[in-house]
Amino acid sequence: MDRLRRHLERPPSLLQKVFLPMMAVLSAILLYSKRGWMVAAVGALVLGALAASSFIDPGRLRGWSSKHWVLDGAMFGPLLFVGLAFITNMPTLVCVTIASVGCALVLALGQLLRAGRT
Repeated sequence: MDRLRRHLERPPSLLQKVFLPMMAVLSAILLYSKRGWMVAAVGALVLGALAASSFIDPGRLRGWSSKHWVLDGAMFGPLLFVGLAFITNMPTLVCVTIASVGCALVLALGQLLRAGRT
């Protein structure tokens, strides 16, 4: 536990500050070439938010995540959509449907796990 605490107290490394935003931009460009501007815009927002979260103090981010677990779990849906849109050739509507169902399942599982802890 002490090792985790020390890891969470570290500031973001240069690799996190440079690599994650660069990967978000490159992924959005690849999504644009593969799926069009609408999916690329969603990908840029989702991956940009993920990259921006690397600038937040990890300890504070972990605290926020435990307090706002529904919002934290709801991030799974857009990430799943971007991943499906990037990796597969399924129609966009199918990717949206799978991501919505996946997000609902993750939130339901989170609720069950939280209920079991209390």
